[in-house]
Amino acid sequence: MQVSEDAPLGSFVAYMSAADADAGANGHVDCALSGSDAETFSLVQKYPSEYQIVTAAALDRERTAEYTLLVKCWDGGSPVSRITEQSFRLIVSDVNDNAPAFSQQTYRGSLAENNFVGLSVLQVRCAAFTHWGLCMQRTLPGLKDGLSSSLTRSRRGP
Repeated sequence: MQVSEDAPLGSFVAYMSAADADAGANGHVDCALSGSDAETFSLVQKYPSEYQIVTAAALDRERTAEYTLLVKCWDGGSPVSRITEQSFRLIVSDVNDNAPAFSQQTYRGSLAENNFVGLSVLQVRCAAFTHWGLCMQRTLPGLKDGLSSSLTRSRRGP
């Protein structure tokens, strides 16, 4: 299952149904979300045995890329109620919601004339990371004919 990180509260995530073949109260089924991710989503009963999972909190893929939802269902059996649990993996898809931010307002570098090709003059680092955990860096090396730019990548550190 997948949901976009910009999904508004109450957005549909999944449909599920639960049934019990027993008759009467023994066949009545109730379900609820449980586990550590239960507060981010809600289980909404649409019909006696049909439910929708919807968003109950804002999602942010950069903080939590996936959730494990645990649905617990139990019957109305007496004297012992039967319980079944099912887990669902939910992937949060990324949207372009973070602009790059630089650690300084202005960067300055100096370059002596007649330097060799490929000399590193200045390194500018971004503060925003891509959803792959990569930080894009731009290095401006000094060249005899002027400046050109190259793109390097580095992994996000701990």
